[in-house]
Amino acid sequence: MDLSVTSEIEIALPPDQVFDYISKFENITAWAPIVVHAEQTSTGPIQTDTTGRIEMRFLGKTIRGDTVITDFDPNHVITFHTTQGSMWVDIRGTVEPVDGGTRYTQTASGESHGLFRLATPLLNSLVRQQQDGNLRLLKAILESSVPASAAETDIPAEVGQ
Repeated sequence: MDLSVTSEIEIALPPDQVFDYISKFENITAWAPIVVHAEQTSTGPIQTDTTGRIEMRFLGKTIRGDTVITDFDPNHVITFHTTQGSMWVDIRGTVEPVDGGTRYTQTASGESHGLFRLATPLLNSLVRQQQDGNLRLLKAILESSVPASAAETDIPAEVGQ
């Protein structure tokens, strides 16, 4: 495996609210700016085998990939498996309750070929910087959507859209 990066952050919201937000394709572009388009392509609720399409810009290159949710445990874990040609990446998000909210852990793992494979150490460093920034943005979006005194209320539907 070429790519393996894990980041985590604490968010002052209950795990079910964090999970609901991170598990929706339409929210990904709000908190992961590298992703310029994300859509669910299958019908029905998010679950194992739900499919989608993702387009991202990385190192000046547009990468389009097909995505399938390979692991789904509501309010706990979701794994998005994205393939583009012979490259693949898994983004695994895990939520767990902590005092005062939720710990969100995200692991990016994958395998690349060609020039990306030659630059594995640099790739891991760039992905770590990007992922850490994404989690800080996710925290800011979610925590700003709910007044501090009302952390147990639902997140408004318009957040991140």
